[in-house]
Amino acid sequence: MTMEVDVKIASILRKRFPHLKEFDESSLTMSLDGLKLDSLELIEIVYELEEYFSITINSSALEKLGTIADLINVVDSELKQAA
Repeated sequence: MTMEVDVKIASILRKRFPHLKEFDESSLTMSLDGLKLDSLELIEIVYELEEYFSITINSSALEKLGTIADLINVVDSELKQAA
C-alpha cells in the first residue's frame, strides 16, 4: 500500500462519512457494508479515485470489494499496472 492511496481514500471516505475521524490500521478492516455504502456511492468513490490517479478500475475488481483495505489494494494494483 502506498501512503498516497491511503491518504486519498481516507480523505474521500471522511468527506462522505464524518464519523470516520480517525483513519488507522483498524479502519482498514472495516467493511464497506458496515459504512452503509450503497452501490451508487461506491461507484462515485471509484470514479473519484480513477480521476485522481488517472486509472481505470476493472468492474470485476469492484465485485470483490469487501473492506477498505480491499479498495486500497485494488487502487494500488491498478497503479502498478499503469506504471
